[in-house]
Amino acid sequence: MNKKKAALGAGIAFGALFAGSTYSFGKRMYDATFGDKPKIGREGLDEYYSSKGDLTRLAEFPHQKFMVENSKNGYLIETLHVKSNRDNPNVMIIVHGITSNYFELLNVAFKYLEDGTNVIMYNQRQTGQTGGDNFTFGLFEKFDMEEIATIARRLYPDGWVGVHGFSMGAATAAMHSELNEQAKRVDFYILDGPFHTIESTLDAAFDKKKYPVIWRPYLKWSGNLMALAKARIKYRDVQPIHALKKASVPVLILHGTADATCPYKGAQLMYDAIAHAKKELKAFPDLGHCQAHYLETKNYFKTIRKFIEKNV
Repeated sequence: MNKKKAALGAGIAFGALFAGSTYSFGKRMYDATFGDKPKIGREGLDEYYSSKGDLTRLAEFPHQKFMVENSKNGYLIETLHVKSNRDNPNVMIIVHGITSNYFELLNVAFKYLEDGTNVIMYNQRQTGQTGGDNFTFGLFEKFDMEEIATIARRLYPDGWVGVHGFSMGAATAAMHSELNEQAKRVDFYILDGPFHTIESTLDAAFDKKKYPVIWRPYLKWSGNLMALAKARIKYRDVQPIHALKKASVPVLILHGTADATCPYKGAQLMYDAIAHAKKELKAFPDLGHCQAHYLETKNYFKTIRKFIEKNV
């Protein structure tokens, strides 16, 4: 009898330890992915970037900030529309990555504006004044993009509508490409530093921190449980590569070969998954995650211009 009690007690203790560890690791995994937070809180984005002088040049272009309703996600999307000083029917939607915001991509916007292309930028979920209380790595963000694309097409009915996404913004764009097949509001996508699956970003993070391989399946399992419990999301729901398989519009992928956040091999897999011929993969040797637009600016935008001229 004592042995049975001892065995029962040991089993209970082990179960409690296992449950506690699973919760602890799962929460860490969730907080580092879906539960991550923007670098700057909802309030004060304009003031922060004004104090750095980042908004000075924006005044050179006609621009307007407004909110776009997304009834599917149940919140408003903070949006910035910037018109070129030239008469042009085309517009580029620029989409930032996780924890970032659209102000951090104004340098990209100015390059398009200089070329005469109009720009629409917006803050993704839980960023700035956009609603939402977590990131979903493109799963729900793609519906925000659909609303912005609808506005863009309405504003520019006679030109092309492109999407240029960075990191999670690129993954959002890739996932939107499947949704886009319904109405074809977007004419082409430019994906800078995308991940092909969310699990590939976890593997990259494990590699950085040199986590033992034997622990990784358990960490992913714990994180998946927490994501399901807190956000009703599973890792397998976030696979931009599968959405791209159904895309019929042109796609340009830009990727640094030394990217340790979203490894380059994922870009190659995404390129291979696209079924049509209007696609291109541009590698930037020895560059890291989304670095090419400011380290190889001339080559970067030359590649984009040539792609648009050839395929759009």
